[in-house]
Amino acid sequence: AGTYLQVLGTGSFVGVSIGSANFDGSAEVGFDWLGAPLNSSETALASQGTISIAGGHTVTVKVGTGLAEYVAP
Repeated sequence: AGTYLQVLGTGSFVGVSIGSANFDGSAEVGFDWLGAPLNSSETALASQGTISIAGGHTVTVKVGTGLAEYVAP
Protein backbone atom coordinates (compact mmCIF):
# COMPACT_ATOMS: atom_id res chain seq x y z
CA ALA A 1 0.00 0.00 0.00
CA GLY A 2 1.19 3.48 -0.79
CA THR A 3 1.49 6.34 1.65
CA TYR A 4 0.15 9.81 0.88
CA LEU A 5 1.78 12.71 2.67
CA GLN A 6 0.77 16.37 2.42
CA VAL A 7 3.16 18.92 3.89
CA LEU A 8 1.38 21.98 5.29
CA GLY A 9 2.88 25.45 5.53
CA THR A 10 4.57 25.34 2.09
CA GLY A 11 3.54 25.99 -1.51
CA SER A 12 -0.21 26.37 -1.91
CA PHE A 13 -0.60 25.37 1.76
CA VAL A 14 1.27 28.37 3.24
CA GLY A 15 -0.57 29.54 6.37
CA VAL A 16 -2.41 26.24 6.80
CA SER A 17 -1.95 24.38 10.07
CA ILE A 18 -3.86 21.68 11.90
CA GLY A 19 -4.99 22.60 15.39
CA SER A 20 -6.25 19.14 16.32
CA ALA A 21 -7.46 15.85 14.89
CA ASN A 22 -9.66 13.23 16.52
CA PHE A 23 -10.37 9.80 15.09
CA ASP A 24 -11.71 7.60 17.88
CA GLY A 25 -9.35 9.27 20.36
CA SER A 26 -6.28 9.30 18.11
CA ALA A 27 -4.87 11.90 15.72
CA GLU A 28 -4.34 9.23 13.03
CA VAL A 29 -6.68 7.99 10.33
CA GLY A 30 -6.21 5.50 7.52
CA PHE A 31 -8.41 4.09 4.78
CA ASP A 32 -8.97 0.54 3.56
CA TRP A 33 -8.80 -0.37 -0.14
CA LEU A 34 -12.47 0.65 -0.58
CA GLY A 35 -11.96 4.07 1.07
CA ALA A 36 -13.60 3.26 4.42
CA PRO A 37 -11.87 5.10 7.29
CA LEU A 38 -9.85 3.19 9.88
CA ASN A 39 -8.65 4.34 13.29
CA SER A 40 -5.11 3.88 14.63
CA SER A 41 -5.98 0.27 15.59
CA GLU A 42 -6.82 -0.37 11.92
CA THR A 43 -10.49 -1.00 12.71
CA ALA A 44 -13.50 0.88 11.33
CA LEU A 45 -14.14 4.31 12.86
CA ALA A 46 -16.78 4.14 15.57
CA SER A 47 -17.67 7.84 15.27
CA GLN A 48 -17.17 10.70 12.85
CA GLY A 49 -13.60 12.01 12.70
CA THR A 50 -12.82 15.71 12.99
CA ILE A 51 -9.86 17.83 11.92
CA SER A 52 -9.68 21.43 13.16
CA ILE A 53 -7.72 23.75 10.87
CA ALA A 54 -6.39 27.25 11.65
CA GLY A 55 -9.00 29.99 11.34
CA GLY A 56 -11.89 27.94 12.72
CA HIS A 57 -12.22 25.68 9.68
CA THR A 58 -13.15 22.02 10.15
CA VAL A 59 -13.01 18.86 8.05
CA THR A 60 -15.12 15.88 9.08
CA VAL A 61 -14.64 12.28 7.96
CA LYS A 62 -17.82 10.21 7.89
CA VAL A 63 -18.01 6.72 9.40
CA GLY A 64 -18.30 3.92 6.84
CA THR A 65 -17.98 5.96 3.65
CA GLY A 66 -14.88 8.01 4.46
CA LEU A 67 -16.52 11.08 2.94
CA ALA A 68 -14.42 14.10 3.87
CA GLU A 69 -16.52 17.24 4.22
CA TYR A 70 -15.42 20.84 4.78
CA VAL A 71 -17.35 22.84 7.38
CA ALA A 72 -16.91 26.63 7.20
CA PRO A 73 -16.38 28.63 10.39
